[in-house]
Amino acid sequence: KTDSEGFLSQFVEKPAPGTQPSDLVNIVYHYHKKPLKFKQAITSYLSNNQDAQDGYQTAFQNLVDTGYMVRVHRFNGSWQAIKFPSHAITKSQILVEKTGGSISPKSSIHPSAIIQDGVIIQDGVYISQGVTIKGRSFIGKGSFIGPSAVIQDSHICDNSFIGGKSEIIGSYLGRNSATNASYIKDTITSHNAKFRYKSQIIPAESTADQAKQSQALVTVIGENVQIGLRVGIEAGLKIPKNTLVPDHTIVRTDIPT
Repeated sequence: KTDSEGFLSQFVEKPAPGTQPSDLVNIVYHYHKKPLKFKQAITSYLSNNQDAQDGYQTAFQNLVDTGYMVRVHRFNGSWQAIKFPSHAITKSQILVEKTGGSISPKSSIHPSAIIQDGVIIQDGVYISQGVTIKGRSFIGKGSFIGPSAVIQDSHICDNSFIGGKSEIIGSYLGRNSATNASYIKDTITSHNAKFRYKSQIIPAESTADQAKQSQALVTVIGENVQIGLRVGIEAGLKIPKNTLVPDHTIVRTDIPT
């Protein structure tokens, strides 16, 4: 909350719904001309509240209450929190949307492919027959999209291989990723993630699993993970880097690091 001159008057961390002091959101860029004074305020607060999780916010508010002047600069453009893995997906979609889409003349696209306006296709991409790419999708340099693959609202990083009949929905695949007739939805992978034939992310269906479909939770797969033949991974799980998931496996819980 700001006063009539644009200076901070109230700073509330995670207010309960309906109790927000204003319609402003703090996007966390704070520049302190007197950082030692601010550090002293935090140290003083934490010395009496050693287990507190709100030291930064409370110290900030305490300073404001004693006359510390903080100028608030308003930003009215688009922005995206970077807090949960799913935000990597939504951030890439926002960036694609802002560019308005583009198709490199150095890409190769089969005449039968359906490419929706607004998609970004970079240099050296090869798109096979019967492919559909729609929504806020990005196809990175040197990637191959196999016959009859469907990509929607997804970010495919450079040099990836999306095999024929794969479906990639609302996901982010890192560099050198590969799929083969795979179904991948609401998933983020690091680099070199490989999905063998008919591996899939199993959609959450029961009431107990609905929380996994929230914005905060997606399936997260680390670097150099190998997903075997006809593997099913329940939505919302985490698989750490360098994991090999054997063929014909159903993964129902997070795999420990």
